[in-house]
Amino acid sequence: MLMVLVLKASKSLRKLRVKRPYLVQGGFQSWVKQGIQAKELKPETMLTILNEEAEAILEDIKPSPVQTLGYGVGFAAASYALLEWEKTLQFIAIIGLSQTIYQRIASYNGPEDFKQDVYLWCNWHNFVNHNGNQVFSLSC
Repeated sequence: MLMVLVLKASKSLRKLRVKRPYLVQGGFQSWVKQGIQAKELKPETMLTILNEEAEAILEDIKPSPVQTLGYGVGFAAASYALLEWEKTLQFIAIIGLSQTIYQRIASYNGPEDFKQDVYLWCNWHNFVNHNGNQVFSLSC
């Protein structure tokens, strides 16, 4: 009979998203006597709940000092990127242009492909004014 009650209680706790429910012989008093962590009864605010959740997460992942340093550097870089968003966009543009140029050059099968690209680029740059007259032309 007791086992049926325990199973029902365990099922109910799992529905409430309790990760690992346990049956403690001797009840709560034996839990405290064994020195296992117990939550103090005190008024809960949103801040205390968040603090407890953060402590539980840190306890679960147990970050090494190197990981903590990495998180700190990442947070500092993200903060700087948000504060200096114009520089960040310029940096992203430079990276994008560099990747585009590299991919274009890497796609050439030989020097003839490069010459063809330069020829097409030079002939494409014929500048005309609003009257349709040629103002400037690049010819290679």
